[in-house]
Amino acid sequence: ATIDERLRVHSENVAYLIRLRESEEALLRASRISLASEMAAAVSHELAQPLSAARSHIRALRRRLVQPKPNKQQLLSDIDAAVNQIDAAGTTIRNTRDFLRRGDNEKVSLKLAQVLQSSLELVRPELRRSNIQIEERGLANLPEVIGNRTQITQVLLNLVRNARDAMVDADSARRSIEVAASATMRPGFVEISVTDSGPGVAA
Repeated sequence: ATIDERLRVHSENVAYLIRLRESEEALLRASRISLASEMAAAVSHELAQPLSAARSHIRALRRRLVQPKPNKQQLLSDIDAAVNQIDAAGTTIRNTRDFLRRGDNEKVSLKLAQVLQSSLELVRPELRRSNIQIEERGLANLPEVIGNRTQITQVLLNLVRNARDAMVDADSARRSIEVAASATMRPGFVEISVTDSGPGVAA
């Protein structure tokens, strides 16, 4: 009877932990969707620019093709420029999709510099629209770390957007955000900091 009771309690605990993990994942995903919807205007603008530029290059290419003696070098240049613009739009879509897709809480080995760079690419359009400069310090040559890519991205985006909101609301004359990383501040860890030139917090 004692063994049966222990097995029952163990099974209930396992089921509870599974439900808890599923709830955490659902909450994190809802938060990511909310964050992305807030950034939607800037992201759509970021997509419109390269697609419009690609369209212009393709129209120029068509005009040159109907000329009696089209310049091959100019044709190739237009093709390359259009492809580059389409690739830029594709990168924006891919970064947004990766951020929104269903994730888990698994921690794996990560190239942190790449995670930070791709995270900042998601928020750059919004910062440009608010005339905010973003500065990076110490992001190159970071060691690999154990962590969760989606959670790191979500925390970094929230910090950067909070900094943006503080500067915009206060109508700060100088607007800059610094994202810095250091592997020497705490042995065995990489510390990431977000600093802004906003009004700060009252004492």
